[in-house]
Amino acid sequence: MMFKSFLLRTSIIIATIAGLAVLFYLPYATVKEKTIDSHNSEQVFLARQAAQSIENTFRMYGNALRYFSSHPSIIHLDNQGQRMLFDFYAIHKPGLVSVARLDREGNIRHRISSSAIISEEILMQAFASIDAQQPELIDIITPETTLAAYVWPVKDNDEPDGSLVFLVSFSELSNKYLSPLKSVQGKRLWIINHEGIVLECPNPFHSGAHITETTREVDRNSSLLAVMQEMVRGGHGEGSFEIMDNRNEKGNPLLNHVVFMPVLLPGGNYWSIAYATPENLVLTNMRSFRNYWLLVSSIALFVLLLLSYFLIRSMTVADEEKKRRAAEQQLLELMDFTPIGIIVYDVQGNMKYANRTAREM
Repeated sequence: MMFKSFLLRTSIIIATIAGLAVLFYLPYATVKEKTIDSHNSEQVFLARQAAQSIENTFRMYGNALRYFSSHPSIIHLDNQGQRMLFDFYAIHKPGLVSVARLDREGNIRHRISSSAIISEEILMQAFASIDAQQPELIDIITPETTLAAYVWPVKDNDEPDGSLVFLVSFSELSNKYLSPLKSVQGKRLWIINHEGIVLECPNPFHSGAHITETTREVDRNSSLLAVMQEMVRGGHGEGSFEIMDNRNEKGNPLLNHVVFMPVLLPGGNYWSIAYATPENLVLTNMRSFRNYWLLVSSIALFVLLLLSYFLIRSMTVADEEKKRRAAEQQLLELMDFTPIGIIVYDVQGNMKYANRTAREM
């Protein structure tokens, strides 16, 4: 019976401690969730700024192409037209790596470029892949570099007369507008096009590959691939994924929080930006709170355990005293009914007890 009572009290104490532990954990979990949400909001703002800057750049190029393609000097490519194209190129290089006027068959009539910025071989590969009859932005991916060819048709008296092409350096765009996203060590940036081809990623050897190839080695549960597939569909939002990271000494999958959004480009084309941060970096700012809260929780639980120990001990002693008194009372009642006289003296010889038989003698 005593053991059952002790077990019941111990179970109640343990349940109380467990409940308090949950109550202590809930504020930490709430702060953690709000910290992640706040971090993601900041990353969305940075990614949106980068996306809008790239969109504005191509909007500027589009306005220039619209103007040039309708200008008589560009249509007939006289000296003034060539000078106009050269001046525009000189202002916007090295982001603008080449400006070219193509004829109806796609042959180069006039081209402006610099060998210090891009090689002749890459230029020829780029122009050979252009075949557009309407305003369009074409992704040109070579082993050496990635370019965006902005093509605008030229008409002479409403008749097709070739096109005007701006070749834009993707790396220059990335360095100019995405550097704030790439400047923090440990964070990861991906840019993919609408076909799922990686234009930029943490591993430079994966540029030009499809997302299914780039995620195969590190994405154990396909969570990163799922995010990228949503990017290919032109989606935007937030998410998380786990990847294997060689920098993680423990070899465990590393949880990352990611935001992603599309970059809307001319001709219905689009790229998509994904910006990911490991959870340990996200929670860096609340590390001091976590340590302080852990200390407070540990002290509170220790005090509770100490109080519980003394409470159980005092309750056990009280029970034992109660049982002892009950046993003494039963013994006294038993001695009162015995026919033998019983007298109890203390060490000083004072009488402490006499049963009924002794009192009647």
